Amino acid sequence: MTKSEHSIYMTIFSLILLSSYSLGQEICSDESRFWPHHNCSLYYECVVEGDPIIRQCPPDLYWSDPISACNLPENVPECGGGTRPPITTTTTPTTPLPTTTTRPTTTRPTTTTRPPTTPTTTLPTTPSTTTRPTTTTTTTTRRPCPSDCNSDSQCCTSGGCYLGNCVGCRTIGVTCQHDSQCCASGGCYTNKCISCRTLGMTCQSSSQCCGGRCALAGRCA
Repeated sequence: MTKSEHSIYMTIFSLILLSSYSLGQEICSDESRFWPHHNCSLYYECVVEGDPIIRQCPPDLYWSDPISACNLPENVPECGGGTRPPITTTTTPTTPLPTTTTRPTTTRPTTTTRPPTTPTTTLPTTPSTTTRPTTTTTTTTRRPCPSDCNSDSQCCTSGGCYLGNCVGCRTIGVTCQHDSQCCASGGCYTNKCISCRTLGMTCQSSSQCCGGRCALAGRCA
Protein backbone atom coordinates (compact mmCIF):
# COMPACT_ATOMS: atom_id res chain seq x y z
CA MET A 1 0.00 0.00 0.00
CA THR A 2 1.41 3.41 -0.96
CA LYS A 3 1.54 6.38 1.45
CA SER A 4 -1.26 8.08 -0.51
CA GLU A 5 -3.52 5.01 -0.26
CA HIS A 6 -2.75 4.62 3.45
CA SER A 7 -3.63 8.30 4.11
CA ILE A 8 -6.96 7.94 2.27
CA TYR A 9 -7.79 4.74 4.19
CA MET A 10 -7.05 6.30 7.60
CA THR A 11 -9.22 9.34 6.78
CA ILE A 12 -12.19 7.15 5.77
CA PHE A 13 -11.69 4.91 8.83
CA SER A 14 -11.72 7.91 11.23
CA LEU A 15 -14.90 9.27 9.65
CA ILE A 16 -16.64 5.90 10.05
CA LEU A 17 -15.66 5.70 13.73
CA LEU A 18 -16.84 9.23 14.51
CA SER A 19 -20.10 8.83 12.58
CA SER A 20 -21.02 5.82 14.77
CA TYR A 21 -22.30 8.32 17.30
CA SER A 22 -25.71 9.93 16.72
CA LEU A 23 -25.89 12.67 14.06
CA GLY A 24 -25.67 16.19 15.47
CA GLN A 25 -24.05 14.96 18.72
CA GLU A 26 -20.76 16.69 19.52
CA ILE A 27 -17.93 14.50 20.84
CA CYS A 28 -15.47 15.79 23.50
CA SER A 29 -17.33 19.14 23.45
CA ASP A 30 -16.65 20.15 27.09
CA GLU A 31 -12.85 19.56 27.16
CA SER A 32 -13.28 16.25 29.04
CA ARG A 33 -10.57 13.59 28.82
CA PHE A 34 -13.20 10.92 28.08
CA TRP A 35 -16.62 10.94 26.35
CA PRO A 36 -19.33 8.22 26.40
CA HIS A 37 -20.08 6.18 23.26
CA HIS A 38 -23.66 5.13 22.37
CA ASN A 39 -22.40 1.53 22.63
CA CYS A 40 -22.06 1.17 26.41
CA SER A 41 -19.02 -1.13 26.19
CA LEU A 42 -17.08 1.59 24.27
CA TYR A 43 -15.97 5.13 25.09
CA TYR A 44 -13.95 7.94 23.47
CA GLU A 45 -10.55 9.15 24.68
CA CYS A 46 -10.37 12.86 23.85
CA VAL A 47 -7.03 14.13 22.52
CA VAL A 48 -5.78 17.72 22.24
CA GLU A 49 -5.04 17.44 18.52
CA GLY A 50 -6.66 14.95 16.13
CA ASP A 51 -9.76 12.77 16.25
CA PRO A 52 -11.03 11.11 19.48
CA ILE A 53 -9.83 7.52 20.02
CA ILE A 54 -12.40 4.75 20.59
CA ARG A 55 -11.55 2.53 23.59
CA GLN A 56 -13.27 -0.67 24.78
CA CYS A 57 -14.08 -1.73 28.34
CA PRO A 58 -13.12 -5.20 29.60
CA PRO A 59 -15.72 -7.94 28.94
CA ASP A 60 -19.06 -7.59 30.81
CA LEU A 61 -18.33 -3.96 31.87
CA TYR A 62 -19.94 -0.69 30.72
CA TRP A 63 -18.38 2.78 30.57
CA SER A 64 -19.62 5.01 33.45
CA ASP A 65 -19.23 8.72 32.66
CA PRO A 66 -19.73 10.03 36.26
CA ILE A 67 -16.63 8.11 37.48
CA SER A 68 -14.71 8.16 34.14
CA ALA A 69 -14.09 4.40 34.33
CA CYS A 70 -15.61 1.06 33.29
CA ASN A 71 -18.14 -0.32 35.79
CA LEU A 72 -20.60 -3.16 36.34
CA PRO A 73 -23.77 -2.87 34.18
CA GLU A 74 -26.01 -2.55 37.24
CA ASN A 75 -24.08 0.59 38.24
CA VAL A 76 -24.71 2.22 34.83
CA PRO A 77 -28.56 2.57 34.78
CA GLU A 78 -28.71 4.67 31.58
CA CYS A 79 -27.35 1.74 29.51
CA GLY A 80 -30.52 -0.29 29.01
CA GLY A 81 -29.81 -3.20 26.67
CA GLY A 82 -26.20 -2.08 26.19
CA THR A 83 -27.10 1.14 24.34
CA ARG A 84 -26.71 4.65 25.79
CA PRO A 85 -29.18 7.38 24.70
CA PRO A 86 -27.70 10.49 23.02
CA ILE A 87 -26.47 13.23 25.37
CA THR A 88 -28.71 16.28 25.10
CA THR A 89 -28.54 19.68 26.69
CA THR A 90 -31.86 20.83 28.21
CA THR A 91 -32.50 24.55 28.43
CA THR A 92 -34.98 25.68 31.08
CA PRO A 93 -37.44 28.13 29.50
CA THR A 94 -37.66 31.55 31.06
CA THR A 95 -41.11 32.31 32.49
CA PRO A 96 -42.03 35.99 32.02
CA LEU A 97 -43.15 37.76 35.18
CA PRO A 98 -46.88 38.51 35.19
CA THR A 99 -47.95 42.12 35.12
CA THR A 100 -49.87 43.39 38.14
CA THR A 101 -52.94 45.31 37.05
CA THR A 102 -54.44 47.93 39.37
CA ARG A 103 -58.03 48.90 38.86
CA PRO A 104 -58.69 52.67 38.71
CA THR A 105 -60.32 54.25 41.75
CA THR A 106 -63.70 55.77 41.03
CA THR A 107 -65.06 58.41 43.40
CA ARG A 108 -68.82 58.77 43.57
CA PRO A 109 -70.04 62.38 43.55
CA THR A 110 -71.78 63.80 46.62
CA THR A 111 -75.51 64.20 46.10
CA THR A 112 -76.94 67.37 47.61
CA THR A 113 -80.62 67.50 48.58
CA ARG A 114 -82.71 69.98 50.43
CA PRO A 115 -82.49 69.82 54.22
CA PRO A 116 -81.61 67.56 55.78
CA THR A 117 -78.49 67.33 53.59
CA THR A 118 -76.70 63.97 53.72
CA PRO A 119 -73.30 63.62 51.96
CA THR A 120 -72.59 60.43 50.05
CA THR A 121 -69.56 58.42 51.35
CA THR A 122 -66.91 57.44 48.80
CA LEU A 123 -66.19 53.70 48.82
CA PRO A 124 -62.45 52.87 48.44
CA THR A 125 -61.49 50.24 45.87
CA THR A 126 -58.99 47.44 46.52
CA PRO A 127 -56.44 46.79 43.76
CA SER A 128 -56.05 43.17 42.68
CA THR A 129 -52.63 41.54 43.19
CA THR A 130 -51.29 38.60 41.12
CA THR A 131 -48.89 36.22 42.92
CA ARG A 132 -45.70 35.32 41.04
CA PRO A 133 -45.26 31.58 40.38
CA THR A 134 -42.52 29.74 42.26
CA THR A 135 -39.77 28.26 40.05
CA THR A 136 -38.00 25.16 41.40
CA THR A 137 -34.50 24.33 40.13
CA THR A 138 -33.22 20.77 40.54
CA THR A 139 -29.47 20.42 41.07
CA THR A 140 -27.73 17.08 40.52
CA THR A 141 -24.50 16.50 42.45
CA ARG A 142 -21.97 13.71 41.90
CA ARG A 143 -20.97 11.54 44.81
CA PRO A 144 -17.69 12.57 46.54
CA CYS A 145 -14.48 10.92 45.35
CA PRO A 146 -12.75 8.94 48.15
CA SER A 147 -8.98 8.73 48.58
CA ASP A 148 -9.01 5.21 50.04
CA CYS A 149 -10.57 2.34 48.08
CA ASN A 150 -11.05 -1.40 47.74
CA SER A 151 -12.14 -1.52 44.06
CA ASP A 152 -12.03 0.60 40.88
CA SER A 153 -15.77 1.30 41.07
CA GLN A 154 -15.23 3.41 44.22
CA CYS A 155 -12.88 5.85 42.41
CA CYS A 156 -13.85 8.81 40.21
CA THR A 157 -10.48 8.81 38.42
CA SER A 158 -9.58 6.77 35.31
CA GLY A 159 -6.60 5.15 37.06
CA GLY A 160 -8.97 3.34 39.44
CA CYS A 161 -7.92 1.75 42.74
CA TYR A 162 -4.23 0.91 43.10
CA LEU A 163 -2.66 -0.29 46.39
CA GLY A 164 -5.70 0.96 48.36
CA ASN A 165 -5.69 4.48 46.89
CA CYS A 166 -7.54 6.13 44.00
CA VAL A 167 -5.02 7.27 41.37
CA GLY A 168 -5.41 9.61 38.40
CA CYS A 169 -3.69 7.19 35.99
CA ARG A 170 -1.16 4.37 36.21
CA THR A 171 2.48 4.84 35.22
CA ILE A 172 4.65 2.57 33.01
CA GLY A 173 5.17 -0.91 34.50
CA VAL A 174 2.18 -0.74 36.89
CA THR A 175 -0.42 -3.51 36.64
CA CYS A 176 -3.66 -2.68 34.80
CA GLN A 177 -6.86 -4.17 33.37
CA HIS A 178 -7.61 -1.82 30.45
CA ASP A 179 -6.03 1.02 28.44
CA SER A 180 -7.89 3.91 30.12
CA GLN A 181 -6.11 3.22 33.44
CA CYS A 182 -2.66 4.01 31.98
CA CYS A 183 -1.02 7.45 31.66
CA ALA A 184 1.03 6.56 28.55
CA SER A 185 -0.45 6.23 25.04
CA GLY A 186 0.71 2.61 24.78
CA GLY A 187 -2.13 1.63 27.13
CA CYS A 188 -2.45 -1.70 28.95
CA TYR A 189 -0.62 -4.63 27.33
CA THR A 190 -0.43 -8.08 29.03
CA ASN A 191 -1.73 -6.42 32.23
CA LYS A 192 1.12 -3.85 32.35
CA CYS A 193 1.08 -0.16 31.39
CA ILE A 194 3.61 0.46 28.58
CA SER A 195 4.90 3.64 26.92
CA CYS A 196 4.12 2.51 23.36
CA ARG A 197 3.68 -0.73 21.40
CA THR A 198 6.47 -2.12 19.22
CA LEU A 199 6.36 -3.88 15.84
CA GLY A 200 3.93 -6.85 15.79
CA MET A 201 2.05 -5.97 19.01
CA THR A 202 -1.74 -5.78 18.81
CA CYS A 203 -3.23 -2.26 18.68
CA GLN A 204 -6.52 -0.38 18.37
CA SER A 205 -5.16 2.93 17.03
CA SER A 206 -1.93 4.33 15.57
CA SER A 207 -1.33 6.47 18.68
CA GLN A 208 -0.54 3.28 20.64
CA CYS A 209 2.33 2.28 18.34
CA CYS A 210 5.92 3.49 18.71
CA GLY A 211 6.13 3.83 14.92
CA GLY A 212 2.82 5.68 14.76
CA ARG A 213 1.01 3.14 12.56
CA CYS A 214 -1.62 0.51 13.46
CA ALA A 215 -2.09 -1.73 10.37
CA LEU A 216 -5.30 -3.28 9.06
CA ALA A 217 -4.54 -6.55 10.84
CA GLY A 218 -4.70 -4.73 14.20
CA ARG A 219 -0.94 -4.87 14.82
CA CYS A 220 1.73 -2.17 14.97
CA ALA A 221 3.63 -1.93 11.68
